[in-house]
Amino acid sequence: MTMENKKNVPAIRFKGFTCIWVSKKFDKTFSTLSNNTLSRADLNYEKGSTKNVHYGDILIKFGECTDVDRKDIPYISDEKIADKYIASRLQDGDIVFADTAEDVMVGKCTELFNVKEQPIISGLHTIPCHPLFPFSTGYLGYFLNSSAYHTQLLSLMQGIKVVGISKTAIKETNVSFPENTDEQQAIGNFFQNIDRLINTSQAKLDKLKTLKKACLEKMFPKNGSTIPKLRFKGFAEEWKPSKLNEILRMHPFKPYLAKPILGGKYAIIQQGDNPIVGYANGEPFYDYKNVVLFGDHTLSLYKPRAPFFVATDGIRILSGDEVNDGDYLLCLLVQNRPNSEGYKRYYSSLVNKQCFITINQQEQIKIGKLFKTTDDLIAKTEQKINKLKNIKKACLDKMFVNRED
Repeated sequence: MTMENKKNVPAIRFKGFTCIWVSKKFDKTFSTLSNNTLSRADLNYEKGSTKNVHYGDILIKFGECTDVDRKDIPYISDEKIADKYIASRLQDGDIVFADTAEDVMVGKCTELFNVKEQPIISGLHTIPCHPLFPFSTGYLGYFLNSSAYHTQLLSLMQGIKVVGISKTAIKETNVSFPENTDEQQAIGNFFQNIDRLINTSQAKLDKLKTLKKACLEKMFPKNGSTIPKLRFKGFAEEWKPSKLNEILRMHPFKPYLAKPILGGKYAIIQQGDNPIVGYANGEPFYDYKNVVLFGDHTLSLYKPRAPFFVATDGIRILSGDEVNDGDYLLCLLVQNRPNSEGYKRYYSSLVNKQCFITINQQEQIKIGKLFKTTDDLIAKTEQKINKLKNIKKACLDKMFVNRED
């Protein structure tokens, strides 16, 4: 790829392409087709001759390009209704916009491919469009969802609680593209390859999370049993009943309310998937009871690598002893996490929670290592997905031309 600094060319483009891009009005690029107004109740996923593109699927489920052969596109239940729209059946390369949403996602669209002989029509709250001249597969789907195009829609949106955009408004937008279809194809292929990598990594992540959940269910005794359904070879003794407060030392935190500063010694955390919210030096707010050390666990089950304060109410769980394996205890906490709502009820439930524990340290180590390895793989896969998504977003911003005039 090369960087460009010229008008009517993208900031980043593939080598070998130098032509100026063209810009055409939407109504000079597309013709619009008819859509139906069928609700979810009029659709099914079991049988039918004609598929239906629902606006909710565009907003939530479909990407920039949609393979019509996928199994989660519903059928129209009433064949007579489907036959009424025979003139508006969609083809490869057609674009379907969602014209209604609860926010600025309105205008999100998808490009259809692999239609073949499958009848498919556009459904409720959609604007189906057919290109008036050929485009390479994938180009329009990614361009029309990029900021270069979507920013044109922002001033055309109407509504407060429910935001909408009309066919008339969309016709006032501009569509920019290279006339060289090889460059269009290179762009489409590039983004489709990134999406394939994201989807492959997401499938791996889903499998890892499913595997972890299944192992947590089977590798810890349940319903009063003293032996887990699944365990490592060489271990046969019964697990011992115990309460969590007999294994772990725990006490409530007081919330840390100081304003975070840059370059502080202590990380400040809160509950949630992204616990670190800032840093502080501690003085004059330093309180040992609010500092969590290496090896400790918190109510959010986040395992720190350095001391930190807590920013919200929580429970400090001191588990770094020499008797029980720390990674095993973390699994024990996850598996026996109470369902009580509210901080005080949660703390009471956690303290008095009855569970079973293996006192065989080697079995603890094996269980802890298994889940730590799985957690590390999950974290690495999530990082890879986020990195790919950031690359995709940056490229969507820089590989297209924005022409509003």
